[in-house]
Amino acid sequence: MCLYNDLGGIFRGYGVAPGATPGTLGPVAASYYFRVKAVYDDDAAVLELLRSPADITLIPDGVDDQIVTGLAATGLCFTVDLTKFAHITTLPAISAFPTGTTGTTA
Repeated sequence: MCLYNDLGGIFRGYGVAPGATPGTLGPVAASYYFRVKAVYDDDAAVLELLRSPADITLIPDGVDDQIVTGLAATGLCFTVDLTKFAHITTLPAISAFPTGTTGTTA
Protein backbone atom coordinates (compact mmCIF):
# COMPACT_ATOMS: atom_id res chain seq x y z
CA MET A 1 0.00 0.00 0.00
CA CYS A 2 0.99 3.63 -0.43
CA LEU A 3 -0.12 6.49 1.83
CA TYR A 4 -0.85 10.10 0.86
CA ASN A 5 -1.22 13.23 2.99
CA ASP A 6 -4.05 15.75 2.65
CA LEU A 7 -2.04 17.73 0.05
CA GLY A 8 -1.64 14.67 -2.18
CA GLY A 9 2.00 14.06 -1.27
CA ILE A 10 3.12 10.46 -1.00
CA PHE A 11 4.47 9.26 2.35
CA ARG A 12 7.96 7.77 2.63
CA GLY A 13 8.59 5.61 5.69
CA TYR A 14 11.96 4.95 7.29
CA GLY A 15 13.43 2.11 9.30
CA VAL A 16 16.79 1.27 10.81
CA ALA A 17 18.23 -2.17 10.27
CA PRO A 18 19.99 -3.95 13.13
CA GLY A 19 23.76 -3.60 13.05
CA ALA A 20 26.21 -6.41 12.43
CA THR A 21 27.18 -6.35 16.10
CA PRO A 22 24.43 -6.96 18.69
CA GLY A 23 23.21 -3.70 20.20
CA THR A 24 24.33 -1.54 17.27
CA LEU A 25 22.32 0.10 14.53
CA GLY A 26 22.77 -0.54 10.84
CA PRO A 27 21.85 1.60 7.86
CA VAL A 28 18.63 3.59 7.48
CA ALA A 29 16.34 2.39 4.70
CA ALA A 30 13.22 4.00 3.27
CA SER A 31 10.28 2.91 1.16
CA TYR A 32 7.07 4.23 -0.33
CA TYR A 33 5.49 0.77 -0.11
CA PHE A 34 4.27 -0.97 3.04
CA ARG A 35 2.27 -3.85 4.36
CA VAL A 36 0.03 -3.62 7.40
CA LYS A 37 1.21 -5.71 10.35
CA ALA A 38 -1.44 -4.58 12.86
CA VAL A 39 -4.27 -2.05 13.24
CA TYR A 40 -5.43 -0.78 16.64
CA ASP A 41 -8.68 0.76 17.92
CA ASP A 42 -7.01 4.17 18.38
CA ASP A 43 -6.44 4.49 14.57
CA ALA A 44 -2.79 3.52 14.88
CA ALA A 45 -1.24 0.93 12.59
CA VAL A 46 2.07 -0.88 12.47
CA LEU A 47 3.50 -0.84 8.95
CA GLU A 48 6.43 -2.80 7.54
CA LEU A 49 8.66 -1.42 4.80
CA LEU A 50 8.55 -3.40 1.56
CA ARG A 51 11.66 -3.21 -0.57
CA SER A 52 13.13 -5.12 -3.48
CA PRO A 53 16.31 -7.02 -2.58
CA ALA A 54 17.67 -5.77 -5.93
CA ASP A 55 17.28 -2.11 -4.86
CA ILE A 56 20.70 -0.88 -3.71
CA THR A 57 19.43 2.68 -3.13
CA LEU A 58 18.51 2.62 0.56
CA ILE A 59 16.65 5.96 0.48
CA PRO A 60 14.95 6.59 -2.88
CA ASP A 61 14.54 10.24 -3.86
CA GLY A 62 11.02 9.68 -5.17
CA VAL A 63 8.44 6.97 -5.69
CA ASP A 64 9.61 6.54 -9.29
CA ASP A 65 13.17 5.90 -8.08
CA GLN A 66 12.28 2.85 -6.02
CA ILE A 67 12.51 -0.60 -7.61
CA VAL A 68 9.18 -2.36 -7.18
CA THR A 69 9.90 -5.68 -8.84
CA GLY A 70 10.02 -8.37 -6.19
CA LEU A 71 8.98 -6.26 -3.20
CA ALA A 72 9.80 -8.20 -0.04
CA ALA A 73 9.25 -7.90 3.70
CA THR A 74 12.16 -6.19 5.45
CA GLY A 75 11.26 -6.62 9.10
CA LEU A 76 11.61 -2.83 9.48
CA CYS A 77 8.40 -1.62 11.13
CA PHE A 78 7.02 1.62 12.51
CA THR A 79 3.72 2.90 13.88
CA VAL A 80 1.60 5.60 12.22
CA ASP A 81 -1.54 7.53 13.11
CA LEU A 82 -3.93 6.68 10.26
CA THR A 83 -5.98 9.85 10.83
CA LYS A 84 -3.03 11.85 9.43
CA PHE A 85 -3.43 10.35 5.96
CA ALA A 86 -6.01 11.35 3.37
CA HIS A 87 -5.66 8.53 0.88
CA ILE A 88 -4.44 4.93 0.79
CA THR A 89 -3.63 3.09 -2.41
CA THR A 90 -3.50 -0.67 -2.17
CA LEU A 91 -1.26 -2.86 -4.28
CA PRO A 92 -2.12 -6.16 -5.92
CA ALA A 93 -1.79 -9.08 -3.52
CA ILE A 94 1.75 -10.46 -3.44
CA SER A 95 3.78 -12.76 -1.26
CA ALA A 96 6.22 -10.46 0.50
CA PHE A 97 8.35 -13.38 1.64
CA PRO A 98 11.24 -14.98 -0.26
CA THR A 99 10.40 -18.29 -1.92
CA GLY A 100 10.50 -21.15 0.53
CA THR A 101 9.64 -19.14 3.66
CA THR A 102 6.33 -18.97 5.46
CA GLY A 103 6.61 -15.54 7.00
CA THR A 104 6.20 -16.90 10.52
CA THR A 105 8.62 -16.09 13.28
CA ALA A 106 9.82 -18.37 16.02
